[in-house]
Amino acid sequence: MKILLANVSTAPENEPFITDVLVPVWTRNLKKTASPDTEFVFRFPEWGIEGIEGNFFHSIQAVGDQLLFHMCKDAEDEGFDAVIITCFADPFLEHLRQFLNIPVVGIGESAFSLAAKMGRRFGVVTISPYNVFETWQKIEEYGLKEKCAGVVSTRETPEEQPAALVNANTCIKSFSVCGRELIKLGAEVLIPGCGLMAPGVRLAPGCEKEYPDGFMELDGAAVVDVFGAAVLDAEGFIRLKNSGAGWIGRNGWYARPTAGALKSGKMCFYDERMKFWDISV
Repeated sequence: MKILLANVSTAPENEPFITDVLVPVWTRNLKKTASPDTEFVFRFPEWGIEGIEGNFFHSIQAVGDQLLFHMCKDAEDEGFDAVIITCFADPFLEHLRQFLNIPVVGIGESAFSLAAKMGRRFGVVTISPYNVFETWQKIEEYGLKEKCAGVVSTRETPEEQPAALVNANTCIKSFSVCGRELIKLGAEVLIPGCGLMAPGVRLAPGCEKEYPDGFMELDGAAVVDVFGAAVLDAEGFIRLKNSGAGWIGRNGWYARPTAGALKSGKMCFYDERMKFWDISV
């Protein structure tokens, strides 16, 4: 299986943090649950929102999200079996599900779905107070509001967030403070709601001696492996599709665009600003 991981934040080609930190940590996390023969390709845009702070505000995020369409629109023709969107907000998820005829998975939706099965109620830790509103909106859209005990935010600045992939000690401490608030509200399962926080918690880079198996439990509450959940969903849908089983409804919300619709929208399908670069593992 070949899976495209679509990243939303821009980076120049071969940017050291991406090549030396982010991709190796994400790869370690993904391969803990992936099938041995699954291949991952990480794709990064050169146009779009720089850093992560712009993604905290839906007005800016909505403008930048168009890059995901251009990043993924040819995924099936490129030989990919599925797409995973690596931002916890699941930007452009439903749009791509309609347009592509391969499974498209969002790490947020996969984490919510798994958490709802791991316990009666779950709680979400986000990385910004502004994400709290968006996270609640997503939970309601996914029909899981009654399953959610609460959503709370850590207090690190956007500039401090990537440090979780180098040394997760501060990240785990902040997550624990928020997690205990959620446990008091009734959460039995905790979700690290960010593509940077999640692998930091899962792998505990820089503090492996203290957390040799990662930080997977807090006061009896289970911590969701966000990227693991997404891989399980992606591989599961690929197997369903390849077996000939039903895997997506095409008579309503995810109906494929007609030939006339594709023709009328063709001017929107190409944008010379949209340049990307890949890392295969």
